[in-house]
Amino acid sequence: MSQQSKTMRDPENKFSPLPAYLENQRDKIVNFGMFYQKFAKYQLSSGSEIKTQHSWDNRKKGKERKNDDQIAHYNSIRKTASGALAARHLFQNGILSSYKSIGAEVIELQAVSISRVLAGIGEPSPTEVGMVFDRNTGLPFIPASSFKGVVRRAYCFNFVQNYSGEIDNEEIEENKIPGLVEIFGSLDPKSACQGGFAFMDIYPEQVPDLAIDIMNPHFGKYYRNEAPPEEIEEPLPIKFLTVEKNQKFILRGFFPETRARAYYSELMAAIETAFCELGLGAKTATGYGRFTISSKAAESKATEPDKQKKKEEPEPLIWENAVLSYDKGKSELKASQGNATAFSKEKNIIPEDLFKKLTAAKKRKKPVIASIMVQPVGRNFRILKIIE
Repeated sequence: MSQQSKTMRDPENKFSPLPAYLENQRDKIVNFGMFYQKFAKYQLSSGSEIKTQHSWDNRKKGKERKNDDQIAHYNSIRKTASGALAARHLFQNGILSSYKSIGAEVIELQAVSISRVLAGIGEPSPTEVGMVFDRNTGLPFIPASSFKGVVRRAYCFNFVQNYSGEIDNEEIEENKIPGLVEIFGSLDPKSACQGGFAFMDIYPEQVPDLAIDIMNPHFGKYYRNEAPPEEIEEPLPIKFLTVEKNQKFILRGFFPETRARAYYSELMAAIETAFCELGLGAKTATGYGRFTISSKAAESKATEPDKQKKKEEPEPLIWENAVLSYDKGKSELKASQGNATAFSKEKNIIPEDLFKKLTAAKKRKKPVIASIMVQPVGRNFRILKIIE
């Protein structure tokens, strides 16, 4: 098929390199990471080249916005993704609870981004700049490997800052930095060992906002090895997705081994340096990836090992458009969103008109949808309130 005939069948000058049976499923995909990386549409240029995704305008409104695949589709699956995200937080909290039950020290901090965040630019992507998405939720996150890497760098940075007067201009062996091997482990063939602190994947507290940003290279021919860098070319903006600022992330980890506990204070200082000063992810030199860590969260959830911790109840969550059902035999209200399920045996929280719909739902064969407030309880959720 010629390039011209393809364009004629595609009047909006965009196409998808997918079989028809998969192309028909595009709008049904609720995992945004899969949608973005596997089901992107492309643009046919006038020549033989294929350009990357066709639409990046996140300022469109109304019907025009339907062509904005990235932002529009992401916003359309926010409610579904929130249930999957809640399940991930519940899973991680379960791990922390398990280690706490055997006497291990755990940390749980809240970090708020004060600039945009971009992690995983080398990930497979239909655009020039990639982004990492969680496999299960399809949402942007910070992998544990990135968390560990930036904190290890900050740990070394703090050591050099604190002992700059005692260090000559030479390489320092890792085993000479107190706590480095104990916390992060070592790949040295002579003394290889695993770290004494386990870093966990960092997830946003709620489904985060995405934004579109640009890079503006002025020397395209130079980067393509076609010409020396000269100020005669027109800039060609490269657009890419980022996580918008003012998003909350939850940092979790635990000490599976006691040998690293002695360096608790140094680890906490390194986490603060990594997130507040050095930055996390890509483009940190231009201000990306900066956070503030809540001092209140640090005091209440990550206290020194010898301090007694207060048991806190998890924060309630809002499930919008949850599917409700009522079991008369068990006198139990059930709600589900994504893979998560919540229950309640308190009939008085159900409004009278909603209760009538629930008891008649089987006859009408239509799901009853409502917004509810839930609270994590172990690996399940408890329904606190039905929001009208």
